[in-house]
Amino acid sequence: MTPDAAAAYADEWWNGWNDQYYTYYPDADCANFVSQCLIAGGLDLSAGWDGYGAGVDDWGCIPYCDHLHIHLMNYQNVTLHERLSEDDWPQEPDWFVKGDPAIYNEEDNPWKHAVFARSGDEYFYARLNSHTPDVYDVRVYWFYDNYSNLVSCDFYHIPIGGASVDDSLQLSNHSILFHNYPNPFNIASNTTISYYLKNTINQPKIEIYNIKGQKVKNLQLNNEPGAGELVWNGTNMLEQNVSPGIYLYRMINAGKCVDTKKMLLLSK
Repeated sequence: MTPDAAAAYADEWWNGWNDQYYTYYPDADCANFVSQCLIAGGLDLSAGWDGYGAGVDDWGCIPYCDHLHIHLMNYQNVTLHERLSEDDWPQEPDWFVKGDPAIYNEEDNPWKHAVFARSGDEYFYARLNSHTPDVYDVRVYWFYDNYSNLVSCDFYHIPIGGASVDDSLQLSNHSILFHNYPNPFNIASNTTISYYLKNTINQPKIEIYNIKGQKVKNLQLNNEPGAGELVWNGTNMLEQNVSPGIYLYRMINAGKCVDTKKMLLLSK
């Protein structure tokens, strides 16, 4: 991935139509536009959402947001992914930078509007471009302010030239615990917890507690720096399903709590 080339394309075509591609105006050109930006950055989207080209149009783009999400998560080197709600602050991850895509979600309909990070500003917040609506250089909150049906956003990072996240990003100088996904999730299903460990590492783990403060699960992390993820299947230390409700999960490193997040387990 070459973010500068992708961002240059986003700036050139945010309110125009490139004749080399099909245009899905006036209603739904957002994923098509983000696809074009990613292609300009050097990515090949031909695997589609199933690995065999499903969902890819005749011009090499993926015009549907849900198909684009599946493609990014399965067929690109997405090293970081996080879903944040409108009420979270900040509303974007600190690793979300120039060249990264994002897809907004409705309450019951995920992956409804795709946008592209053209740059960052002096406060290190991403500036976004978009098609339908044709928008240039706005912050994440702009879409929430103007489209009340949007409630959250999925963010994706694809490292420069396939390099590791440590080489391609200058993340904060501390370890990071990200929001789990999906959240909420159902009994008998799984949720994924992503994290980033910075340098000094000593017996890192995730501890999960119920709302009463009782520990229900320990999950050991890789004992090495960098990005990683693990899956919790909603069971306790005896591998029994836990009850529906709110759970807190925290990352421990060197015996200290790095951060705590909240998740919701549903009955069905």
